[in-house]
Amino acid sequence: MNILDRYLFHTVAGSIFAVLLVIVGIDALAMLIDEVGTTQKNYGMLQVFFYIFLKLPASLAEYAGYAALIGVMLGLGMLSNSGELTVIRSAGVSLPGIAWMVLKPALVLIVLTSLVSEFVAPRLEQKAENQRSVLREEAVQSIQEAGLWLFDQGTFLHVNAVYPDGRLFGVSRYSINLADSELMAAQSARAEFDQGANQWTEQYLRETRVNPQTVVSGSSNQSVWETRLRPELLNMSVLSAAQLSVRELNEFSEYLGQDENRARKYRVEFWRKLLAPLSIASLVFVGMSFVLGSIRQVAIGERIFVGVMVGTLFQLLQDIFGPASVVWGFSAFWGVMIPILITSAIGLFLLRFKS
Repeated sequence: MNILDRYLFHTVAGSIFAVLLVIVGIDALAMLIDEVGTTQKNYGMLQVFFYIFLKLPASLAEYAGYAALIGVMLGLGMLSNSGELTVIRSAGVSLPGIAWMVLKPALVLIVLTSLVSEFVAPRLEQKAENQRSVLREEAVQSIQEAGLWLFDQGTFLHVNAVYPDGRLFGVSRYSINLADSELMAAQSARAEFDQGANQWTEQYLRETRVNPQTVVSGSSNQSVWETRLRPELLNMSVLSAAQLSVRELNEFSEYLGQDENRARKYRVEFWRKLLAPLSIASLVFVGMSFVLGSIRQVAIGERIFVGVMVGTLFQLLQDIFGPASVVWGFSAFWGVMIPILITSAIGLFLLRFKS
C-alpha cells in the first residue's frame, strides 16, 4: 500500500467510523429514553445501561450501510473541496483506481459487520431480551395477548407464554387424522424440556379425541410430549427475524417449511443478512459516484442530506420488494437483490455520465 493508498484509506475510514459512532450513539440515546420509562424494582438504571450495551452490536450491523454511504461521501467530499481529488486525477490516477482505493476501508467495514451480525449481535441481543424479560418477570411472547402459534408436523400448536428458561405455559395442540377422520385436542397447564432425556414433559394434560363413532377424553398429571420442537427453535420463534443470525434464520425457515407463508418472511431476512455485504458495497458505490462523478465544491450539510436520502430510499426499496416476494410468491432472493441491482445501476450511471 503506497502513500496515496494509505492517505485515502485513513481519510475515508475515519469518516465512515466517525459517522457510525454518531449514528449508533443516537440510537443508544433513543433506546435509553424509551427504557427509562419502563424501570421498576428489579429493572433499574444499571440494568437499562447493560441492556443497551448488549444491543449496541446489533445497532452497528443495522446502520453500517448508512455509515458507509455518508462516510464515503464526507471523506471524499473533504478531499474534493480542498482540491486534493483534482490533484490526484491530474497526477494520472484513473477514476477506477481512486474507486478501488476508496472501496478498501469499506471492505474492512463489510468484513467487520458480517462477523458482528453473524456471531456477536444475535447472541447479545437475545441475551439482552431474555434478561430484560426475566428481570421484569415477563413472558416472552411473539404476539402479545394472542400468544404464540406454530405448525409442527401436522399439529397446530398454541402457547400462552414462553419464558426464556424454556418453560411453556398454557400449551394447546390440535391435529386432524384424515385417514381415521379423527380430531385431537390436547391442553396442558405447562411444559418443560428435559435436556438429559431430550424430550418435553407436560403437566396436567387433558386430551380429547373425536371421531364419527366416539368421543374419548382423558387426563394425566404428567405426560411425555413427542415433538421435534426444541427450546432453541422456540427462542427463535419469539424473537423477530432481524434478531437472528443467518444460520438460525436458515434453520428456522426450514423448520417452518410446511408453513410456507411464515417461512417466506424468514427467508427474506435470511437473504437480507446474507447479501448485506453487497448492500453496503452498492451504497458505497453510489456515494463514490456522487463525489467522483462530479468533482466540485459542495457543502458538507448537502452531502449528509443526500446520503441520508439515498440510504432511506434504498431501505424503502428493500421494505417494498422484500414483503412483495412474500405476497406475490416470487423468490425472496430477488426481493432482496433487486434494490441492490437498482442502487448499483444508479451509481454506475452517475459515474459514467458525469466522469
